[in-house]
Amino acid sequence: MRYFVTGGAGYIGSHVVDALLNRGHEVIAYDNLSSGQMRYIEKHKHLTNPKFKFIMNDLVEQLPLIENLKGVDCVYHLAANADIRKGFANRKIDINSNVIGTSNLLEAMYCNNVKRILFASTSAVLGELDIDKLPATETIAMPEQTSLYGATKLAGEGLLSAYCEGMDLEAYAFRFVTVLGPRYSHGFVFDFVKKLIADPNRIEVLGNGKGIKSSVHVSDVVSALITIGEYVRPAQNKKRKYEVFNIGNDITYRVSDAVQWVCDAMGLQPKIIYDNEIKGWPGDIPYIHLDTTKIKSYGWSVSYTPKQAVYETVEWLLNNKWILEARK
Repeated sequence: MRYFVTGGAGYIGSHVVDALLNRGHEVIAYDNLSSGQMRYIEKHKHLTNPKFKFIMNDLVEQLPLIENLKGVDCVYHLAANADIRKGFANRKIDINSNVIGTSNLLEAMYCNNVKRILFASTSAVLGELDIDKLPATETIAMPEQTSLYGATKLAGEGLLSAYCEGMDLEAYAFRFVTVLGPRYSHGFVFDFVKKLIADPNRIEVLGNGKGIKSSVHVSDVVSALITIGEYVRPAQNKKRKYEVFNIGNDITYRVSDAVQWVCDAMGLQPKIIYDNEIKGWPGDIPYIHLDTTKIKSYGWSVSYTPKQAVYETVEWLLNNKWILEARK
């Protein structure tokens, strides 16, 4: 099989590239390197692995997509803006990647008769749910959108669903909670570690620490994608071949717990300073917890607790401090 992985040099994308190559498939990694890192895929360079090809390009450019999707069997669409918090500061990033890029990709698939796609969506599409509505299922009614990232990912889900209706596409959208683990390059653990390296005695936290969150390890994310998209493929026999899956953890935690886990993992006891508001920034979602009953019914399960995932992420960041400078 030949696979096309957008964001193939990125955090999750590079792990998917590894998994597909380890299974003997051909892989084209497509990335503009705005946040992806060549270090993550160096070992697969075409001189070493003839089944691997890297293409540096952007999804807003449609003609290269049409050309490079020739002969592809399946697409993993994992390219996205890595810094969700700054979405409103540079609004075109999310629009280009998640709306225009997704539209261009689907059109290129249509031109080349590529019929299967797996799409990295997000729990942020659920907006600000009341805590009594959690954990949220895949069928919960969508509230008003407060995150630009979430809104554009929801637009991407809508495009996939429409193409499944009109173009006989088989598509799977996966709503992730925070993903942790090796190659992690953005988010709360990244921010906490960087702050504590700069000042081991004091750390300021965005928000009041009372938000409830959920995390999943990147290996469990890859397992979910492979399980559903390669082995089970539950949508292929449906009239409209579209399915949405939550990817999360049954265990939740408060932001204050996560701060303490990072401090403990670094062996530090700093003064922790919180804000007064539960939201840390515009678009922050205070309460996140997804119901994963649907995907677990196909045999998937998590192998890491959130605390274990935080500890491993801290260890990786401390052993790879170059990423702290590479990702400002």
